[in-house]
Amino acid sequence: MLIIVDKCSRIFEENKKSFSKTLKYLAAHTDNCKVIVISRSPDDIKPSPKCQFQISELDKMQAAKLLLMTAGTGIQPIYHKNPKSLAEHPIFKCIGYNPQQILHLAPLLQH
Repeated sequence: MLIIVDKCSRIFEENKKSFSKTLKYLAAHTDNCKVIVISRSPDDIKPSPKCQFQISELDKMQAAKLLLMTAGTGIQPIYHKNPKSLAEHPIFKCIGYNPQQILHLAPLLQH
């Protein structure tokens, strides 16, 4: 079982103990249970014995390549030939270079 929890700041603010208890129960009673918790605040997630990653903003070229890779044909062909020009596109002024924002935008660009 894989559980992905995203946009969970309200849960952490109001019911952190209940949420933690529920996850512990699922982990104890499910074979190979894996939990991915995505939070903007590292304080929301206690360090796990397994692993914890902090993903910071990408540089411009990494962000452009991630958008090209995830949006596929939704991006004009000219940008596939020149990712540097995509890196300077005004869309990044709106969404920034955060991988999560890029991954949320990519499906919207697909035809």
